[in-house]
Order: sequence, then C-alpha cells, then structure tokens
Amino acid sequence: MPRSSKTPKPQTEDENTVEKKPSRIKRILLICGILAIILVPLVNGPGARCLVKKALNSTLDQQGLSGSAEIDGTLGSGITLTDVNYSGQKAIKTLSSDHLSVKYTLGSLIGKELDLIAAKNVELTLDPSLFPKSKEEETTEPPKPLPELLRTFQKLYQPVAIDLNHVSVTILNKKGSLPTE
Repeated sequence: MPRSSKTPKPQTEDENTVEKKPSRIKRILLICGILAIILVPLVNGPGARCLVKKALNSTLDQQGLSGSAEIDGTLGSGITLTDVNYSGQKAIKTLSSDHLSVKYTLGSLIGKELDLIAAKNVELTLDPSLFPKSKEEETTEPPKPLPELLRTFQKLYQPVAIDLNHVSVTILNKKGSLPTE
C-alpha cells in the first residue's frame, strides 16, 4: 500500500537540534538582556560611587590626608562630592568644600573635554615647607609660569566651563599664615 503524503516523516536527531538552537539563542539573549538591565544601573550608580570613593580615599591617603566626602552622580554624566572634609599632617593640612563636581558626557570624554568643573566654598591650608623637594628644584631651573602649567593641563582635558565660588587658600610659613582668597 502506498504511503500517503500526509503522514509525517520521522525526524532525525539533527533536525531536532536545529529546531532547538534558535530557542536556546533566544533564551541566552533574553537572560543577557535582563542581566544588562539589572547590572548597568548598579554599576553606573552605586558601583561607580563606590569605586570613586575608594580611588579618592586611596589617592588622598597617599598625600597623608584622611576624612570623608559624600559622593553622588554616575559614570555617564559626572561625579559630585559634597561635605568634603579631609585633614592631614603633611604639606596639605586641610581640604574642605561644600561642593566639588565634574560634569561631562561620554561623548565629550572621548574628545577629552569636560563640560563643567565646579567648586563652592573650598578651604585649603598648605604648608610649603613640608612639600618634598622635587628634582626640578635640585637642578635650579626656575618654576614654570602659571599659564604654561595650565596649558599642560589643558592638553589633557579642555574644560568648557569652570565655576569657582569662594575659594580660600591659607599658606602657612614659619611666622604664621598668609591667607589668600
């Protein structure tokens, strides 16, 4: 008796695995998408602030400073430090500020540009006698003028705007302090 064309052909194992692969790929993509939706905000927000805090404390610890700062912001738009209070026994005696921020977009960082650097109510106390002697001082070359020093920084990042409100620097010497504002 001839076989009817309507009866299903038995499937081989190769055909079964081919049919399952698209569903596996879809599942893997779905899982990756869900993980990205969960992890990106965590890494960009709380994770970024934790990394910035560790890097800040490590860097300031190398300068002999200890203290605290509240950190807000994201890696995607910029970081803001508030209630900054650090003190130490080396050349930088105190550093405090109500507000320090760096604002940028990811696109501007690629072009090595910052959108805004802002500082409000900054108080800094320095003791120049405690700064380590640099090799430049030993060679008796005169220090670079301020505009040349700023151009060096400008080559690294070109800020669009700088907003400084009430910056006070006190320089200590053997006779007392020389406040500058």
